[in-house]
Amino acid sequence: MNDTLDLLIPFIGTPFAIFENNICILSSEIENNYFLKYLKDNLYNETEKEQLTILKSNDYTSITIHFDINHIDYFLVSIVSPKLSEDWTSKEWNIHYKKVEVLVSTLKDSTTYKIKKIDNIEGHKKQITFDKPLHPIATTLHLQHDYLDNYNLEQHIVNLLKENKPTAIRPLFKTIIRINDYPLSENNLSDKKYKLISLISLLTREAIKNNSPINLAYRLSNHLILKLDKVDNIKMFSGFLNYMFIEFSHLFNFESKRYPSNTVNLAIKYIQNHLYDSLSNSDIADYLFINSSYLSSLFKKTTGTSLRSYIITLKIKEAKHLLLSTDFSLSYISEILNFSSQSRFTKVFREETGYTPKSFRALF
Repeated sequence: MNDTLDLLIPFIGTPFAIFENNICILSSEIENNYFLKYLKDNLYNETEKEQLTILKSNDYTSITIHFDINHIDYFLVSIVSPKLSEDWTSKEWNIHYKKVEVLVSTLKDSTTYKIKKIDNIEGHKKQITFDKPLHPIATTLHLQHDYLDNYNLEQHIVNLLKENKPTAIRPLFKTIIRINDYPLSENNLSDKKYKLISLISLLTREAIKNNSPINLAYRLSNHLILKLDKVDNIKMFSGFLNYMFIEFSHLFNFESKRYPSNTVNLAIKYIQNHLYDSLSNSDIADYLFINSSYLSSLFKKTTGTSLRSYIITLKIKEAKHLLLSTDFSLSYISEILNFSSQSRFTKVFREETGYTPKSFRALF
């Protein structure tokens, strides 16, 4: 069958897909696998056996049919966009219907099919909506589905996080825990932890690419891995995943306070992403291609805080996190945050918090 389909793809000339027992076995020019599943789930029941069904909407027209080959159920859906078909005559539409018919006939050695047209889908009994779905997979978990590959599942999760909808990921929890059938450990619990650590790493990188502050992204990654280490039975995974995706959703949608000045906002973004650098006023000004004195004056006027004080405040916040969540020495924290010396770090930390770094770690 695959050889036949490869030959017929150029013949059809529009995006189409074929499903075998609910699993997509071929997709031509339709790259969104979840959209494919959405089409299949919503159109299959509207299509009578061995009969072409044409369903029109504002977004596109679908030509569908489901049929049997050797007692195996198949479903075909072809999509025609308005841009492609806006100048089509009735004859051209009929030619396209015949092309779909020929494809199916070739696959199953059949002859012709009757055509059923549904011109007003909004008035149809089930009122199918053709808007591209955001979360179709949440309603299709009962179907046999391998997500075609792990990459698609991961990208679906990333898209939901970008949309700030972590709860839409909940129906996927069981699938996420099972992700990647190849075992990484003979111990079932360890195997799932290793796979989740890989997912945490991937989401951390995606968050950074989505312009989340680098230090916050890696801070969350470290925090989650430490928290995952304390998960000691399979039943705890669901709670952990719920917490993890809520935290990542916050990170993907992180917005520091926005100021009227775009220059100030860009300066703040630069500081957040270079918190472990030395960060002088002139470095930031050079990055923004403006005068250092002008930047300092603008920043103070806009935020009410000097640029240098803002940098110090953020560095001390990061130092507090490191003191409480790691066993790094005070000298090492001072060094990686680019303080001139440990004594300088201690002095600034006390001025900002009222505690020395050592006493802060001991008390909190």
